[in-house]
Amino acid sequence: MGSPKDSTTATVRRDRAALPAERAFVVQLRADADLARGIVRGRLEHLTTGAAAVFESIDELIRCMRDAMAPRPAIRPDGDAPDDTANEHRK
Repeated sequence: MGSPKDSTTATVRRDRAALPAERAFVVQLRADADLARGIVRGRLEHLTTGAAAVFESIDELIRCMRDAMAPRPAIRPDGDAPDDTANEHRK
């Protein structure tokens, strides 16, 4: 039978898998935000990329989170996004 420490370690591993860093955010509410009245204003920062956005409503907060987690095209070493037109010529 495993020790309590083994059980805790297994739980921490499961929690890390369930809470990936790519989905971590810091939400800072403005001083005039009033959650009881549904006034949600503040700043959101995506921890993985450092991207930050200001939001004025819960809908904007969710949109900012969705935008931050949206897949982005890979950037080539020359700084340009890849162009799919080269692949179109191969079809």
